[in-house]
Amino acid sequence: MINAKTIMLCAICSVTQGNCAEDCAYCTQSAKAGADITKFKEKSVQQVVDEAKMAYKNHALGFCLVTSGARLNDKKTDYIASLARAVHKIENECYEKEFKDAIEQLKKLDKKLKIVQGVAKK
Repeated sequence: MINAKTIMLCAICSVTQGNCAEDCAYCTQSAKAGADITKFKEKSVQQVVDEAKMAYKNHALGFCLVTSGARLNDKKTDYIASLARAVHKIENECYEKEFKDAIEQLKKLDKKLKIVQGVAKK
């Protein structure tokens, strides 16, 4: 059960930013917006993996990849898929470590319980 005071954190990673051909009046990524944002074509897989590691280290429950533009062509879809595969691998590694740590704790508790039960039988 989630405590009412718990914050569930998700991270958003902008993998392409700025120079969008769309003219959405609300969006800072539009080439026409003139917003003072850092513009880049694509983040490297390593940059995205590093951001995912940081997000999971800070207990993010999700890591979302976002792009500028309204549509994904085949090239951009392949790029996003490669990033998603890399992030998924990191996600699995992070959770495996957490599960291993939890299992070790359970084994220690089980061992202590058996000792207590043995003493109680005497």
